[in-house]
Amino acid sequence: MKLYTIREFAEKLGVSISTLRAWDREGKLVALRTPTGKRRYTEEMLYRALGLKNREEPKKVVLYARVSSAGQKPDLENQLNYLKEFAAGRGITVDEILTDVGSALNYRRKNFLKLCGMVTRGGSQDSDRGPQRPPGAVRVRVFRGTVCQVRL
Repeated sequence: MKLYTIREFAEKLGVSISTLRAWDREGKLVALRTPTGKRRYTEEMLYRALGLKNREEPKKVVLYARVSSAGQKPDLENQLNYLKEFAAGRGITVDEILTDVGSALNYRRKNFLKLCGMVTRGGSQDSDRGPQRPPGAVRVRVFRGTVCQVRL
């Protein structure tokens, strides 16, 4: 049985450590305690808190990078290299890389819309068959400006 520290659990839920402490005091999400009084959380508690059934959800890591104009394509390559190094340095396997060239105010960017679809529908999208993965917990981390990692 995997036990999470309060910091790990807070990161997985996307809440602060003080929120978890408050939930523990209020009885909303009561933590297990070590003999020294430290809080620990189980996988089952994580799934309950996320409103999921107790099973392993498939995850997908997507890197997204954007620049405003075609003249900035070298910057796009720099962003992608940074993201790939970041992922590799943390042992993260990247499933898909999405890039766009267009204004941040243009909400019709092809891969931006694809990324939004992944987040809202859960998983990769095939136009004929619908979502390929069931919706699950979503975690979006912004590393630099318009660059993010999405966990589904």
